[in-house]
Amino acid sequence: MCTANTKTKVYNNNCKVGHVLQLCKHKMNLFLHIPLMLVFLSYTETSSPIPEWDYLTYAQFWPTSDCIHLNSTGVPCKIPEKTKSWTVHGLWPTHTGTIGPGYCNDSWPFNVSLLKTIESDLLVRWPSYETEKPETNLWNHEWIKHGTCAASLPSLRGELNYFTTGLKLNKDTSLESVLAAGGIVPTKDSSIQYELSDIESAIRKGLGTSGNILCAWEKHTKLNHLYSIEICLDKNLTYIDCPVGKSSIWPANRSINNIGDLILSNSVLGSVKEYWHHARKFIKNVKVMQHNVYNKRGRYVRDTSIGNMFGNTEFCSGKESITYLRIVHS
Repeated sequence: MCTANTKTKVYNNNCKVGHVLQLCKHKMNLFLHIPLMLVFLSYTETSSPIPEWDYLTYAQFWPTSDCIHLNSTGVPCKIPEKTKSWTVHGLWPTHTGTIGPGYCNDSWPFNVSLLKTIESDLLVRWPSYETEKPETNLWNHEWIKHGTCAASLPSLRGELNYFTTGLKLNKDTSLESVLAAGGIVPTKDSSIQYELSDIESAIRKGLGTSGNILCAWEKHTKLNHLYSIEICLDKNLTYIDCPVGKSSIWPANRSINNIGDLILSNSVLGSVKEYWHHARKFIKNVKVMQHNVYNKRGRYVRDTSIGNMFGNTEFCSGKESITYLRIVHS
């Protein structure tokens, strides 16, 4: 029988998920504002098969612009001394027409000890710039959210395979060289700017494919910084044109009606803790976004994870020139 201590509210071993929800009334108020179906789904996630996906989105940061973006949101940022060029954001399994999948198996926690052989390279080519968080913070996030889903592809199964592939792609794409060949080079002068069409042309010429190009808007300088470039790959890790551009990630006319709609579109999260984490951010920011995926400047936002969705990164607009500032180590 499921029982609970009335003082400590600690449940005995008979209190399984169903018992807690149906019989142990002490915890029921925790779920009053959550659709119960989502709670059940999140508890059973670990036994579910990995959701299907169609292609990989490989995203890279320009360090200077990422720090500008982070600093603008009050997050301290520092570029590692050995980081000299574009760095990895993530390698994301993507199902055409949706976000994700994400958080595919919460029984695969991140274990940095599995990456000892490549850790020094990760610190340079796949660093986390946030100084107030552990240097493994980005790796942990990318593995839990995306790596667990990429595992359905044998070549990406397991942390070492997943992160080794991400590092190899960083070297193979060599974005700084690709852009430089098209006359797009980092400068110390913010008055030197580039057109989106020229950046797109350089990527097409250098890699033989199109890419999603994101910018970070710096409010006080009114500069549009080259922030991130995403390249799409098929399951053989061959470059492909990203399917119908941004609408393949989140249709431009798609509105967010409620938190359940958003979370289900990104696959069921791995745990109730993750659900609450994202739900709180959604509730806090939903008024800013007015239930859609456009930011305050009316620009379409690429990163639809709740944490970044309300920030100042967006698809670059051909209407504005783009700044590409040199890396400066503080």
